[in-house]
Amino acid sequence: MAEVLPIHQREQGSNKNRSRFSFPIYFDRSELNQILSVYSRRVIAGEWCDYALNDGHHEAMFAIYKKRSRVPVFRVVKRRSAKARYAVLDSGGQVLRMSAELAAVLSVLTKTRPLRLV
Repeated sequence: MAEVLPIHQREQGSNKNRSRFSFPIYFDRSELNQILSVYSRRVIAGEWCDYALNDGHHEAMFAIYKKRSRVPVFRVVKRRSAKARYAVLDSGGQVLRMSAELAAVLSVLTKTRPLRLV
């Protein structure tokens, strides 16, 4: 069974494990507008179906899903780092592009693929 501690003891112990940044990272409105404009074009084309947002103390993530997929196809990540603040990862976790500017990172997602006949 779990040990029950008074609230003042729990708060003192939790201060040791906190990072020096206590506020979470979020996408702001202009960043979400850029991401959603790319996302909406691909939804209209029928390539993507769903998305998920995740915020945290180390990074914020915008995950993009295809139809009937449990694993995100792409993830747009925002971190605290100044040099490589934004990154796009594929479904395997490979970094496709990293940059300090969001527009440069999103250019990976806007590239058109050549049509092929089936």
